[in-house]
Formats: sequence, structure tokens, C-alpha cells
Amino acid sequence: MTRSWITGIRKSISTLKFSDLAWAYRQRRHTSAPVMHRKLLANIRVPDKMLLPLLCGKRPRRRPPELSILLVHNYKSPPIMERSLRYLGIDDFDVACPNITPWRHSWKIKAIAEYLRTRCATEYVLYVDANDAVLTGDPARFVPLLKEYDCDLLFSSTHYKGGYECMPEIKRWADQRCREAGFERSYLNTGVFLGRREFTREVFEAATVYVDAEDLTPEEFTKRRAKGQLCKTLPEFPKNVGADQVIISYLEPRFYPRLKVDYSGKLAIRARSKRSFRWNGTHS
Repeated sequence: MTRSWITGIRKSISTLKFSDLAWAYRQRRHTSAPVMHRKLLANIRVPDKMLLPLLCGKRPRRRPPELSILLVHNYKSPPIMERSLRYLGIDDFDVACPNITPWRHSWKIKAIAEYLRTRCATEYVLYVDANDAVLTGDPARFVPLLKEYDCDLLFSSTHYKGGYECMPEIKRWADQRCREAGFERSYLNTGVFLGRREFTREVFEAATVYVDAEDLTPEEFTKRRAKGQLCKTLPEFPKNVGADQVIISYLEPRFYPRLKVDYSGKLAIRARSKRSFRWNGTHS
């Protein structure tokens, strides 16, 4: 056991509760979702040789030939999702790198649309956030979810409501869809999605009209929202909002029911608590 390895463990204590690691391990073993998507994964400093076997297991995986796996980032070193794929033996994934400084989440929309238009050659595509998610299960589980949900594009879910204050009618619509599915306070999350290539491209091409170089940075989005200034400073909302999740949520009613939200957590393990759900299923 080297000194640097011990130092890494000690540093992890400041950013990660070991109860979170225990939770993650239990979720991987007892749920069928093939992806774990949690913000805490962006800050874990535990060495990969300890972390990845715990979160991902030790069985090698393979990418189904009909499915492309896409990550979008501009990190200089491989983020945790990329490392988890390689650890499991999946090297044939794709990375799109938006040329934008400072970073704006909305530019992922352009990168995804361009990828689907020019590079993706498979019938299906899986997108996963690069810096706060890991592959925990068999990629063969992804494609059948579209048939199960009877849709062409399936997004994971979140409790986060940022941006809905600027589109209250759409929030009411989203709340109604959620209640009809037997859940509450759960919304579209762009951090993990699975779709048929052509329809997914149609959705993201439609979203590109709301993206340009004047988009808000994540910091500015958070600052304006905290001050209650987000809506009044964006007269052409959702243009310039700078948040891909807000833009796709704005378009959700237009593309429903071909576009749906995975409220039950079969696509990705997301939140830690079940308390916001009325249905006691596998979503955590």
C-alpha cells in the first residue's frame, strides 16, 4: 500500500461520506439500472483501483453493435464515466468536445446534434454525463427500455426544478405527466438519455435554435436564479438560458409521447432518497 494511495483515501474523506460509497455499492447490487448518475461522483478522490470495482463490478462488458455511447466534455484528463467504460473493457465509445470557453451546458445540444448528424452510424444512441456517472450494469439492458416505455427517446429523471419558474405552464404539464405515472416531484434530466438516432437528432436539432455564444454560464445561471432575476433577464427564454436541461424540458410537450421520462429509475440510479416518490420501486 503506497503513501500516495493512502493520501488519496484521506483526501476523499473531505468530499465523500463513506455511507455514500456503501449506498452506491448496495444500489449497484440490488437495482437493474445500468448507469449510476450522482453529483457526488464528480468529487470522489478514491483511487480508481478501489473505486471502480466497487461501483462497476469486475465483469467485463461490451457495447451492443446497434448502440453508440456518447460522452460530451472538454476535460484534459479522462472523467469518471470514461474511466469506468475503459475499466469494463468498453473502448469503442465516442467523445464530442465543444469548442467553447467558458463552458456552457447548452453547447452540449449543438455537440450532440452535430454528432448525430455526422458521426453516429447506429440505430440507437446512449448519452451519459461524463463527470458524475459510471456504468454499473450490462449495456444490453438499454435498448429494450424504449420498447418497454413505448417511446423513441427516454430521459432519466431528477428532482431539480431549476428553470421551470420561467415556464410555469410547462411545469404544470410535467407535474401532470409525473402524477399519471404514479410519481411526484420528478422531472426530465438530460444527464442520461437513450434514443433512436433519427428522432433524437430531430429533438436536438430543434433545440439548437435556443443556443448561441451569448448563453449564460452555469455560474451566471445559478446567480441570476438565486436573485430571482433569471426570467426577467431572458426576454426570449429559453434562448440564452445556457442550460441544456431547461431547453429540452421546454420542448418536452412538443415531442411527447415519443419523448418520455424514466420516472421509475430503470435507466439510471439517480437520487439517494425514495421519500419524494409515492411508488416504492427501484428508483433511489
